[in-house]
Amino acid sequence: MESESKLLGEYIGGEKDSFIKILELYQETVYTFLYLSLPNKLLVPKAFQEVFRLISIRAPEFKGKTSLRCWILQITTQVGHEIKKKKLFSREKNRAPVNSQLITVDEAEPEEEFKEIVKALNLLKSDQKTVVILHDNLAIPILEIAQILKLSMNSVLLLLHRGRRNGAQTLSRWKKT
Repeated sequence: MESESKLLGEYIGGEKDSFIKILELYQETVYTFLYLSLPNKLLVPKAFQEVFRLISIRAPEFKGKTSLRCWILQITTQVGHEIKKKKLFSREKNRAPVNSQLITVDEAEPEEEFKEIVKALNLLKSDQKTVVILHDNLAIPILEIAQILKLSMNSVLLLLHRGRRNGAQTLSRWKKT
């Protein structure tokens, strides 16, 4: 969307309020993706802040070849994968402190069914889990997921199908026991 890309341009030009608007536009999407994709929920706030720190640093690199949402989700998925591979936050004492006043998101206690779905998601392979979260939880279109993950549409469709099937099998096994 042109107006969202314009906000990033304004931020690069020195208008700090534009970054706050970007944060407000995408905070729920980024937080939801990280919450559902990271097995260690204690890392979600740090990962959230890392995503927006990287957005502020990489803002001049945005060329507009994809939508701003796609670019932000590319950064979000990269941060998520780096955390899972333990490349990020593994040496906390060497990192600068994260600004804890950036944003707070109220975390309501999830319902039991939601907890089961999150457990089932955590059992999926990483690439399947990412596609299922992006498509089924965040309603990102298949074509945009292909751009975010730099995969073909067929690969995304295959991962989505397998992720849904494997997740459904896991949930049905739990309900039988």
